[in-house]
Amino acid sequence: MDIVSKEVRSRMMAGIRGSNTSPEIKKPALLHQHGFRFRLKKRNLPSKPELVTGHAFSPLVASGTAPKL
Repeated sequence: MDIVSKEVRSRMMAGIRGSNTSPEIKKPALLHQHGFRFRLKKRNLPSKPELVTGHAFSPLVASGTAPKL
């Protein structure tokens, strides 16, 4: 059971962006400032990494959560 009405939920979800979010823009800019060169969202790889670097197309996976030990 949802605590908000269908119209309110629709309006809330419409405001959530799926791409070009603030972290997606800031991470590549920060890496570029530190000398990393990369491509964004390379399509011909088996997974869907955000950033791909190097001649061997090494993926850089940058998740929003800290690693759990």
